[in-house]
Amino acid sequence: MLLRDYTDVRTAMHEVYKIYRATDPASLSKDFEKYQRERDIVSQFERDGDTELNLACRDGLALSLPKLLADSNHGTVERGLCTACLYVRPECVKQLVGRVAKAGLGPALRNAALGTAGRDGFDLGNARAKIMRLLVGAKADPDKARDDGTTPMFMAALNGHADAIQLLLGAKADPDKARDNGTTPMYLSLIHI
Repeated sequence: MLLRDYTDVRTAMHEVYKIYRATDPASLSKDFEKYQRERDIVSQFERDGDTELNLACRDGLALSLPKLLADSNHGTVERGLCTACLYVRPECVKQLVGRVAKAGLGPALRNAALGTAGRDGFDLGNARAKIMRLLVGAKADPDKARDDGTTPMFMAALNGHADAIQLLLGAKADPDKARDNGTTPMYLSLIHI
């Protein structure tokens, strides 16, 4: 049993102790990187739920979508689809995919291949594959790249999503399409082996 005062001081001193024990600036930076990643995840999670539609798509509240979609414009629905894909919410994607133009399906496919650190894992592989099949079936471009050249195949390879890679290959995605720095999905896949 510890006194509350002791635990409060110990918690407050933890950061100071990390600074004291660091052998060099690089090790200190590495020690604190995880806190920045955690703050970034929380911040992204909050941004992804900034509207009622995005909140429903982020949290998988598919039953509330019909009412929310009645008052939504095309851009809002497209962003909701991207959010539902990022957080691997197949029931939401099923309702949204038919309401988005073919050009908006590419970014959604990339988000499905990307996933989010807050909601990732092997247990989501089947749900991710279901989403990607829905998008590919709706004619999403499997080679649609962002400005930096990252394609759905690149994101799937970067995150080690073997099921997504297999599905994208079946959709004729190019495993050798390089991003702007020359890195290809094939190269990333070899690193993860």
